[in-house]
Amino acid sequence: MKGVKKFRCTLDRFAKPHLWDYHLKVPLEIASYFFKDTARRVICSINGNKGFQTGIMPNGADVYFIKINQQIRKSHKIESGDLVDVTLVADESEYGFSLPSEFEELMLQDAAGAEYFQQLTPGKQRSLIYLVDKIKSPDIRILKSVIIFEHLKEQQGKLDFKILHTAFKQS
Repeated sequence: MKGVKKFRCTLDRFAKPHLWDYHLKVPLEIASYFFKDTARRVICSINGNKGFQTGIMPNGADVYFIKINQQIRKSHKIESGDLVDVTLVADESEYGFSLPSEFEELMLQDAAGAEYFQQLTPGKQRSLIYLVDKIKSPDIRILKSVIIFEHLKEQQGKLDFKILHTAFKQS
């Protein structure tokens, strides 16, 4: 299957305490394959489980890795030192995350907010989408989406996470 790369590696931890301690080291030839079009976003499947959207990150000196958070470790039942089979596929989605329907609907209804959102860097767009997507309640996803769009309009497209989080707390 074209565009699919598979490899085996160990779930590892960085030597120094780090925000993202756990990671999978991606072989250089596989990382390079996905960098041909400057896209570093992939869908990663571990041990044949459902894939998740992520990015291949550089760690210097031609070393690349995929961050593995606690939620993924628990759902995949893997721990540091476990040998895992990894399958990577290029993520061709527009934002590198699935867009929550509530957020998508607001983009259709709020042209000014959507325009400011589109002007953000892809990383900032993904951060905002993640803030909405991680919420289980549709009503709260709608509320968070509205707060994000209002924030972008009030700040004229500038994203200030401190102000945004204050707005979330006040709602």
